[in-house]
Amino acid sequence: MSPLELAHGAAGLAGAAAILLGASLCSAACLGERTASVAPQVPSVGSVEDLNYDRLRLMDVSPCGDFMFRGNQPQVTNPNGTVQFAYDTLVGYMEEYLNNVSPLLKLPEHFRLVDVSFLDPGIGGGEAAALALERSFFGANPSLGSLLHWPLVGDAASPFNGTYAHDPAARAQHARHLNSWQVDRLPELVAVARSMLFGDGVDPAASGDCYEGGGAADEGRRDAPPTPRVVLYLHCGHGQDRTGEFAGSYELAYGQNVTWTSVWRTNKEIGMDVPANVNALEWFCQYATDVLGITGLGCTPAH
Repeated sequence: MSPLELAHGAAGLAGAAAILLGASLCSAACLGERTASVAPQVPSVGSVEDLNYDRLRLMDVSPCGDFMFRGNQPQVTNPNGTVQFAYDTLVGYMEEYLNNVSPLLKLPEHFRLVDVSFLDPGIGGGEAAALALERSFFGANPSLGSLLHWPLVGDAASPFNGTYAHDPAARAQHARHLNSWQVDRLPELVAVARSMLFGDGVDPAASGDCYEGGGAADEGRRDAPPTPRVVLYLHCGHGQDRTGEFAGSYELAYGQNVTWTSVWRTNKEIGMDVPANVNALEWFCQYATDVLGITGLGCTPAH
């Protein structure tokens, strides 16, 4: 059973969860207990949505027990109007979500949260302040994780409109060079996200080599002090459009038995509708077909 099938609650969940629970995790003695977070507070700007459980989705699970989630901005507004990074609330939501999928699924006892933010501080609307909040949190709590800032903007044109609408060969040729012209560099970043969970692509659980810190460890890390497992959290302000662009691309590249229709349905249900981000996802579907050689996706215009 694949991790993405696990994330979607497919049959065999209990067996896969048992593998996760049997992974080699660092003990409390080597890491110490996870400490409560220190969350700096800033004045509310009212520009991004507070953390919303309904936007949370489990995207992937590695054989060693690393997790990938998608959602919206991890912040909460306090009664006094200040905003703080919602670390404890986010972890609680993740635990609740996993329990709703299966009581056997648990977050690692010790993990580092990798906050992958798609916010663009240059577009206004308070995104600069929201990104600063994330940076401030991890600056104050480096032991809890880190921030990766991957601003996404989408693509101006759909592969099914304009120049490429009636020229499939030209569309395929343009898609083959996606990583050289696309501002968001989806092929590159999606592969980086995957490697953070699965390392070099070898199944470490099969050999018992579940070294902590994400994926399998190479020979040079075998004697290194263990580090926590990895939990990736991918988000933009509302968890719909830029997050949908990236999460949909990831699933098209690595999902099992997925199609463009199933990926688009999920994103549409969450609320994806910004044309530029939809365009970028459409282009990645073409890339997955023409470069990654994935068959049966059925790339068509979103509707």
